[in-house]
Amino acid sequence: MHTTEPERGQPVIERIHTPHPEAPLQRRRDRYRALASLLGDDSPIVRDEVRRQYEASGREGLPSLMRATTAESPIVRGRARTLLLDREKTLAMRRLLRHVYGKKIDLEKALFLLGRYHDPKLDPRPAQARLDALAREVWSRTRGIEDPLDRAQVMVDYLATEVGFGSAKGDSQNEVYGIGMAFHINQMYTVRAEYQQIDDLGQDNRTGTEDLTVMGLGLIVRF
Repeated sequence: MHTTEPERGQPVIERIHTPHPEAPLQRRRDRYRALASLLGDDSPIVRDEVRRQYEASGREGLPSLMRATTAESPIVRGRARTLLLDREKTLAMRRLLRHVYGKKIDLEKALFLLGRYHDPKLDPRPAQARLDALAREVWSRTRGIEDPLDRAQVMVDYLATEVGFGSAKGDSQNEVYGIGMAFHINQMYTVRAEYQQIDDLGQDNRTGTEDLTVMGLGLIVRF
């Protein structure tokens, strides 16, 4: 599909108006169906307007956008999926910022929220269950030990020697992927997030191998 662009002096595309919330349901559905059909348009002006309309529609526009992900045109399918992914990432970032703005920051929760920005479908429950199991084991081994350094040594010995979170002996090479971002809230506050992925970490004959994901979150305050 192709529509003409106004700066080229050709007929101007009719503006896509957002359906009024009180308009009849069928009328709003027809409008969103027509909006979805324009996802395959060649004009960047039309595509930007379609994106703006869907962003303003909230949950009401989701059904037509979901149907567009199964359209015959691969271009329409791809652009619909991109809009849905962008929406999920925007929601994930909003949840993360609300948590950071809270009175008390839970680092574990913040890291999982950051992971949701990377992968909106992330299920943190398996990782949370493993962390809880590790915490229970460390607590049982350090119970009754009063010196903080001795407790820390027990934890390090368990995680490094038995679980295999320490450095492996000998030479090894692992590919490391990383990404970082900074979100400037205003002139004083900046949220900084980092993500790293290490594939096949560990030794097959000793600890087994597993992919390692490292996420970091920081709040920068300028005085």
